[in-house]
Order: sequence, then C-alpha cells, then structure tokens
Amino acid sequence: MNNFETTLRFLPCELAIWSGGEWTTEPEERIEVVSKDSRTICSGALYFALAGENFNGHDFVGEAFEKGAVGAVVSSDWIRDSREDDCRNRSVLVVTDTHKALRDIASEYCRKIDPVVIGVTGSVGKSTVKEMIAQVLSASVPTVCTKGNWNNDIGLPLSMLEMDLSTRVGVFEIGTNHRGEIAGLCDVLKPSWGVVTNIAPAHIENFGSLAMIAEEKGCLLSCLPDDGVAFLSGNCECLDILRSLCRCRIVTVGLDEKDDYIMCPGESMAKFAIKERATGEEVLINMSTQGCCSMENAAFAVAVARTYGVTKEKIEDALMRYTGLPMRWEEKIIGWNGAGNIGTVEGGSVKIINDAYNANPLSMRAAITAFANNEATGKRWLVLGDMLELGACERDEHIALGEFIAETVLGNNKWGGLIVVGKRGELIAQGAECAGVGCGVSRCGNNADVIAVLSQGLSAGDEVLLKASRILQFENIINSMEV
Repeated sequence: MNNFETTLRFLPCELAIWSGGEWTTEPEERIEVVSKDSRTICSGALYFALAGENFNGHDFVGEAFEKGAVGAVVSSDWIRDSREDDCRNRSVLVVTDTHKALRDIASEYCRKIDPVVIGVTGSVGKSTVKEMIAQVLSASVPTVCTKGNWNNDIGLPLSMLEMDLSTRVGVFEIGTNHRGEIAGLCDVLKPSWGVVTNIAPAHIENFGSLAMIAEEKGCLLSCLPDDGVAFLSGNCECLDILRSLCRCRIVTVGLDEKDDYIMCPGESMAKFAIKERATGEEVLINMSTQGCCSMENAAFAVAVARTYGVTKEKIEDALMRYTGLPMRWEEKIIGWNGAGNIGTVEGGSVKIINDAYNANPLSMRAAITAFANNEATGKRWLVLGDMLELGACERDEHIALGEFIAETVLGNNKWGGLIVVGKRGELIAQGAECAGVGCGVSRCGNNADVIAVLSQGLSAGDEVLLKASRILQFENIINSMEV
C-alpha cells in the first residue's frame, strides 16, 4: 500500500518470547515475512503450521523448508511424533498451539511498532472503506492494511504481520458471522480507532435480530480506549445502540446537517462533496468508479483522514485514483453486435457491472438504487440471486426485495428485464410480480441459463447488474461472455 522503505521485522528471540515457545535452533538468517501456505513460501519466510478441519499445515513443514523457509512454527504435540527428516538441522519454533502463537506474535509485534490501529467492521462496505482509508492515509504516512478480506482469526494476524518498523498506521478489517468473534479479534488487534460502516441483516440467522448484530459489531467500539475515536454512520438504523457502546469521541458521517461529515450529492454518484461541519470546508470527490455506496464509503475515508490531519487536497487526489476491489461494482465493457454474438465488437458493446462479491437486503437495495440512477444509453437488466444466512427472515426479505424492485421498475421504460437465479431468486420474482411487474421476469436455474436469456435480449448500449451471494459465482457469467 506504500513505497516507504521496509526495515527488519522479526527477531527470532522476540518471536520465542511473544509466543511462549522455544527454538530448536535459532535462525541465523533474518526473518522478513510470515506465511501459512507452503505453496507460496519464499526465501526468508517463517512458516506457520496451522491445522484446520480439513487440513494440517504440519504435513508440509518439509516442503516449506525445501522452498526456502528459514524457520517453522510447529506444535509441541507434532514435534514429538514428527519424522526426523522434517526438522533435522532446521530452525523450528516449538509452541503449544500454533494458532494462538500466531495471534500472540501479531499482537505483541503490533505493540512494538505502536502505530495508530484502525479497526473497520460493519455489515456492508467494510472492505471498500478499509481500502479507501488506507489509500488516503498512505499518501501522507506509512500505512498498511488488511490483505483483501483477510478479516478472521487467521487473516487478521497475518495482515498485522505485514507491517514493518516504519508503519505508522494500520487499517484492519474485522469480520464476523457468529457472536463473540469481534471481541476475540479485537483482543488481538487492540484498535485505537474504530469504524462501523452500517448494520444490516447479514448472517442474521446466527444472531437472531438486527440489534444483536449491532451489539456484535459494536464490540469494536467497546474495545476502543478513552482517547480513541469511533466513526459511525449517521444513517444507521442502529445508531443509538452503537453510540451506547462508545466511551470515546464519536464522529458521524451522513446526510444530516448534524453529522460531523455531511454527504452532499452532486451531478453523479461519482462526483459529490463531503462537508466538514466543524470548518465548513468541502472535500470535492471525483472518483473513477461509481459504486453503489461510493458516497458513504468515501465519507468515512474523509472523516478518518481529516481526523488524522491529512489535507483536503491529498484526500481529493487519493480518492480520484481509487479503483476499487474486484467484484465490488466492477465495470466491464463487452463487445456486442446486437445479434446475440457475445464477445464481438462490431455494432457496439454492453456494460456488465459485477457487484456479486456478496449480498444482503441493505446492499441489494443500495446497488439497485444506484443502478436505477446510473446513466445508460440502452436498457438496464437486473440479474439477481440468493441472499444467504437470513434465517427466519429469508422468505420475507426476498419477497420484499422483489416488491422494492417493482417500485423502481414500474413506469421506467429504461428497464430491460429482471433475471433471477435459484430458489430464493424465485421469491424475488414472486415479490416483483405480485407488486405489479407483469412482464420481463425470467427465471433461471443456473448461470448458463442467464447467459442464454441475455444473449436473446441484450442490445448494444444496454447495462447489466449482477448481484447475489458469493456462492452463486456470478463472475462466471462474465467469464463466459468474454469469449
């Protein structure tokens, strides 16, 4: 995320102290990086042998050393039963539990570096907000952020260990799908500042209610120190719950004049302003992409950066260069000749918007609203699928989404059609039809069926939005169309 010079990171003696382990032979070479994957191990790496339900990293200790690892962290139970060849004349750090050792080492290493640690969570937009914050801050100060969506009890500490001794800010995503997970991750991270993007019924089957989701996400806020800062959405339905969990300063972003950072819509979803209430100063945003939640995501980045002391000019420049993550409002132009011949360029093209990294009721509505307001020369097509982990709310939420679509579609001659996939997609179709959408609804059993419908219906200039839970793998629709 930055071009700042990397300095020596890991001293073997510190790793032993932090993990409570003991080296069989202390490495003579310096340790520059850590890895849990023997397939991608590089010279100078420390290999963590982690075990899961379907794998055991200890099976690949020998391979890690063959590929250049300077050391390996293994469990004491394994070392007693291991083949002698795997560890003979090798630098092995023996610990009681390799998972715990990874977390303990990451936490102590972070304490040694002592950066401003920013934790980011929420039901929607947390990966994008994390990336935007890191991009803006890295223009002014050495900054490291979570790799991709490495936001669990393995990915978080590995991301923390990506920092070097020059790092001044770490921006880390924290995810959860069950109660107690946020608190455990915060115990490792020990955040200084916290961002909660918004609360939606994502994974609600594991929590029971929106309020309980808010309480789980709000564990990040409870962990902040008295001199920390909490950044919240003023538009969040559960704002009062989140506020009650804070004992530190609160900064809000939203549409209300009472918010600390006020979103001011502009001429498009990619061009808008964020007004700082305390100074009246406006940060003008001109982004290269117009994602469904670009304005609120950018508002969080502005709020964090301004609180840190970054100038408005540097913020504007950094956000103008932001390109987004894969499958989050990822736009692709595909050649189209108007006769169903996908991949050709004669006659024009169509735009495919892939926002199918994941889906819940809030993100679905946001994406559909953005798509409805998006300028298009041709017709707009919705390709939607299942929203998972909604529990008892599943049927009602899918039907309600169909009704929401009907409100958006009715009376708009720019719509090409609604295409649904899967058994939950059928509920979306039912909701739309019961609310008055009388035609233009196609039911598909799989992605191949979607391509067949699009091949018959698309014309040059049309746009297509793909949105569903990750399990439906909607990216394969685009891959098949890009022949």
